[in-house]
Amino acid sequence: MDTAGPRLRIIAILFAVSLAELLVAACGDGDTAATRTPALTDPSGIVEVDEIAFALEQRDLPALLERVTYLQEQCSLNPEVDPASLYRPPRCPEGTDDGAPVDVIITGTCEVGPTLPEAVEGELRNRAIEPARQVFAVVGPSSVFRWEMDYALILAPLGQPNAPFSSVIGIADGGIMLAASWCGSVSEAARSLSRDSEVVYVHPDVNLATPIPSQP
Repeated sequence: MDTAGPRLRIIAILFAVSLAELLVAACGDGDTAATRTPALTDPSGIVEVDEIAFALEQRDLPALLERVTYLQEQCSLNPEVDPASLYRPPRCPEGTDDGAPVDVIITGTCEVGPTLPEAVEGELRNRAIEPARQVFAVVGPSSVFRWEMDYALILAPLGQPNAPFSSVIGIADGGIMLAASWCGSVSEAARSLSRDSEVVYVHPDVNLATPIPSQP
C-alpha cells in the first residue's frame, strides 16, 4: 500500500497549523504596533515620568487612574467664572456645603479648571488614550494657571509630532493631577511650559527651535 500520499497531506496540515500559530503570535490580540504608543525613545530615569509614559504607551487606563493625585479646591453651590482670573470653582456635590473642600483634578481644552472625581475616567480616556497618542516631550517643573506641576508630559497623535493640537498630562507628587488639551503643537506647548524650567525629554522629531506662529 502506498502511504506517501497521506504522509504528504499530514505534513502539509502540520505546516499550515504551525504557520497559523506563528501569524497569531505575531499579530497578538489585535493590539498591533500601529495602535500602540511608542515609549520615550530615551527613558528619563525619573520613576514617575517613565512609569506614566509606559502606562500611556500601553493605553492602560486603569494604571493611569491608579496614578491620579487629587487636589483640593473649595466648591460652590452656584459656580461662576471670575472675570479677572477666568477661574470657575467646582460645583459642590449633592449634600456638600458651599465652600467645602472637594477632590479634583485639573482638565480642560485651552482653558483649564477643576474636575470632580466622577468625570476623571472620561477625561483621561479622551485626553490621553483615545485616539492613540505618544509622549513627544517632557518638561518640568512647570505650571498651568494657578496649579504647579513637577513634570508635564506633552502628547500628540501617534506619529504626528507637528499636529496643531497636543495634550498635557501634569504630574505632581508622583501622580497625575492634570489632563488637558493644549491649543498648540507639541513644540509650542513645550516652549510655553518650559520657560522657567528644564526640558527633560524631547522626541527626535520635535524641533523646539521652530518659531511660534504669530497670532492673527
